[in-house]
Amino acid sequence: METATFVNVRNAKSGKVVGEIRFENGRTMPVPAGITLSADMNNKVCEVERGTQGITSLKYDGTELIRPVVAPSTRPTAPARSVQPQGANSQPVRHGAPTPNFVPATNVALAAPAKAPYNFVPLNERVIEGEPAADFSAYHEGRLSGNIQCEIENLTPLYIRDTLDEQQVAGNDESNDNPEFFSPAGRYRIPGSSLRGMVRNLVEIMSYGRMLCDGKRKFFFRQVGDTSALGIHYRDTMTHSAAEGYCPKIKAGFLRRKGPNSYEMLPSRELEDTQFYRVNYDYRSRIVRNTNIRINKFEFREVYFRPVAPAMHDHRGGKLRLKYALVENVSESPMQGYVKGYMISSGDFAGTKHMHWIINDASGTAIPIDREIIKDYQNDSSRDERSDLLKMLERNQNAPVPCFYLTDDSGAITSLGFTGMYRLAYRTRVGDHINQSPNDDKTIDLCEAIFGKSAGFASRVCFEDASLQSAVADVAMPVCAPKILSSPKPTTFQHYLDQHRGRGRGEQFNSRNLRHWDSDCVIRGHKMYWHKNSDSQGVADNLKWAENTLPPPNDTQHTRIKPVRPGAQFSGRIRFENLTEVELGALLFALDLPENHYHKLGMGKPLGLGTVKITPKLYLCDRKTRYSSLFAEDGWQLAESKTATVEYKSVFERHILDRLDVEAQSLWDVNRMANLKSMLSYQNANAPGWSEATRYLRIETGNNEYRNRDILPEPVDVRGNFRNRN
Repeated sequence: METATFVNVRNAKSGKVVGEIRFENGRTMPVPAGITLSADMNNKVCEVERGTQGITSLKYDGTELIRPVVAPSTRPTAPARSVQPQGANSQPVRHGAPTPNFVPATNVALAAPAKAPYNFVPLNERVIEGEPAADFSAYHEGRLSGNIQCEIENLTPLYIRDTLDEQQVAGNDESNDNPEFFSPAGRYRIPGSSLRGMVRNLVEIMSYGRMLCDGKRKFFFRQVGDTSALGIHYRDTMTHSAAEGYCPKIKAGFLRRKGPNSYEMLPSRELEDTQFYRVNYDYRSRIVRNTNIRINKFEFREVYFRPVAPAMHDHRGGKLRLKYALVENVSESPMQGYVKGYMISSGDFAGTKHMHWIINDASGTAIPIDREIIKDYQNDSSRDERSDLLKMLERNQNAPVPCFYLTDDSGAITSLGFTGMYRLAYRTRVGDHINQSPNDDKTIDLCEAIFGKSAGFASRVCFEDASLQSAVADVAMPVCAPKILSSPKPTTFQHYLDQHRGRGRGEQFNSRNLRHWDSDCVIRGHKMYWHKNSDSQGVADNLKWAENTLPPPNDTQHTRIKPVRPGAQFSGRIRFENLTEVELGALLFALDLPENHYHKLGMGKPLGLGTVKITPKLYLCDRKTRYSSLFAEDGWQLAESKTATVEYKSVFERHILDRLDVEAQSLWDVNRMANLKSMLSYQNANAPGWSEATRYLRIETGNNEYRNRDILPEPVDVRGNFRNRN
């Protein structure tokens, strides 16, 4: 173990205490998620062990904060080799024998690993800074300019949707209505923007850059009957739990719009010690019990009712006790002893929901709603539009809309929704789960130095479109409709959040100890899709990934596409200026992959579409030669010469390994990069059973594979487990 110091221990915006560990060589690493810090630990000495995956053991004041993990791995051992650049003056790069990689996944028992067509390259905790950027006023001595010619062949069907023409735009057509492949001026092309995005993502991963995402975004959840940790969290937020049963924390009121992006809540008055009530209805006919009142899903209506006080009610055969006021007498017109209120109808829950809500009329002082609460509410992309309060206000011509809300101890509104058990925003944001250091706007990583930064400087690389090198008729497939897949979103926390780090030795996973977006944990990393052979022949009537018949034009669930058959050849170019050897090496390392390892482009990646082979050829420009002779015999004097790529790839590889301070003979031997290599490998693409091993989980009657919230193993373990079974 080595001696280090806790530094920069502070309160983060999320309310957590975070910090860094500074080593004797001056380098720092973030304290791993899950470690409890306190302000008095700042500048205190600790003992640390490091591995290729980060900190593997941590002691402070005699207490083990992280226990060392020694666990067998199913990973194949990479053959020992040195990084050997080509060239007369080149020297081999040797970093000694690789040390055992820290493998968090093997420290925790997996009851039943989940399967998915995607997986994650683990998040790098340390960000490697880029080299000083050159200004754009001149071509600098020692910097490299030129182009990379890219020959691209698709190994599986490839599809990138075409843009709409002027006539289609004028007709208000949707982009999904156009099945054509991207073809400006009638010529099939791979957009330079698609190539740029793919390469940038790989450079960000390979160079240990800062992960770029919408860090301010919040996700939403609603887990009413879920028995997992998230279900417990939801019920703890929405209800009070006592020995006699559960009673709601929610309050009732009316959302009112004051002005642009300005809203307030008018509280409901209290009668019989409550603001709201429940009323039974028949979920088949949607008629309220003992009445002729029928109300559709996600509607509200003025009613009159006889208020009653809350009482305990048995549910699920007495296993669950809930406290609420149950109304028996409701009318659509005023009656003696009845009061005015509003009935609220939600959607059915698996066809079993049988109670509506009724809330009292408004009374009291309006409560202002913070704009951030409204902004978060607007960003919930999974909410049913029919239950969107802001859209209801528009449809209701800005008349107040009945709803429910929660407040904090000061009375400030923290969340709101149309029904009593509404979708909640997590307290934390995505950025709270990205544990990287340094993580400030002042630090420029290698990827940003190459591709530019919107608030700082421009890119030094330009990706041109890659044009098809044969006739369209030779490669175009018939129009077809990809099958609809049930794709898990980031709200599927057991996939998107790291469930392994910080677990105790031998700790078993179960639904009650899984980490969710309000837990102290980090995201899994960069999402990528497995390669798999979708149908190498591309025969339209035998596509496993497509529907057998085209859907009708008014079908809004399916989309139509016209892919390119496997074997099509595209050619494009990447121009670059003023790059260092390391930066050029990073580009080439991302483009020139090991044998039988390929890239992914376009739509339909989960179905196996979009596997492409890229063959790069490097051409460097000699500025002195170019400007000493402006014209050549056949045109402009470009002074470009074809150059081997391996030398620059080795310079980049050596640069990263030196800064990681790990013993490995190749960058691909580092555990994180081994996971990336697994995702890029085409080895299993045609293997029997691979498509089954990398399919989405299914939701079918009596067989919901999401129910147990099984987690994804790391990519190397997915391949290792598949190899062991086959």
